Amino acid sequence: MSRLNLRRLEIFQAVYEQGSVSAAARLLNITQPSVSRMLKDFELDLGFKLFELERGKLRPTPEADHLHGESVPVFSQVAHVAQVVEQLKGAPEGVLRVAVAPYLGYDILPKAALRFADSYPRARLHLAIKSLGDQRNALKQGRIDLGIAMVPQAVPGISHQTLGKGAFVCLVPEGHPLESAAVIAAEDLERERRITGEAGSPLVRALSRNSGLDIEQDKPISVSSSYLVARLASLDRSVMLADMFTAAHCRGRGSIRPYERQIEFNIAVQHLSIRSLSHMQRVFLDYFTEAMSEFMRENNVYPTPG
Repeated sequence: MSRLNLRRLEIFQAVYEQGSVSAAARLLNITQPSVSRMLKDFELDLGFKLFELERGKLRPTPEADHLHGESVPVFSQVAHVAQVVEQLKGAPEGVLRVAVAPYLGYDILPKAALRFADSYPRARLHLAIKSLGDQRNALKQGRIDLGIAMVPQAVPGISHQTLGKGAFVCLVPEGHPLESAAVIAAEDLERERRITGEAGSPLVRALSRNSGLDIEQDKPISVSSSYLVARLASLDRSVMLADMFTAAHCRGRGSIRPYERQIEFNIAVQHLSIRSLSHMQRVFLDYFTEAMSEFMRENNVYPTPG
């Protein structure tokens, strides 16, 4: 059986339509000896001649005429597929539905979304703010394509990939006695009213496990909005442990100080396991990761002790 492939057909088609090996070589941007060698190997493998040399010119054989007629539709379809690939890569169409956790939705998400929209104006982007649990429900129900949050562990049917890391810092109200402290210790926070994010959320559970404080046990004030957490702390003049993104946004209402224990958390994208990430989704995640890195650099949200 002859080894028929698109590259050999491409060489044959170029010689057939250009009328010479040299012209085909220029069209394909390869050397003339390479074209001659591949064409000769193709003829040997086929078992019949494709061209005859008459008066210094190549003349296609009847077999070549027939093969060319059959190969034209093939290359038309290849060209169509190549065009589709370029459209998908350069200007995707369709809908992308993304949900992020509240602390990522105020500065990072808008920047990523606008960059994506500028690059791919024909794509429709739907954005939402949802907790981790709500994101997973929406993924399973087909209401979103991507969810971005602190993901402590995998669940069946949903895959996740880490995009970066966050950390907790202390937000100290202006004029508070701890405003000049280089580092905030757990014993400092024992005297403060507990104001935290949503009870039972991954962030609050991470704080409860690693902060040295009984955050989930001492009946704190818990709210689902990062803005509300910061506003409550400001009005109450209480020092609060906050994720770096919320703290950076609220910096105008106080100072950021490192906590004695560096408590980090992973920020990850999650999607249904049965679906791999599309090119359009990967591009959006590149913009999101870029915006997240820029935000952390610009805001210096985790000052080093000392």
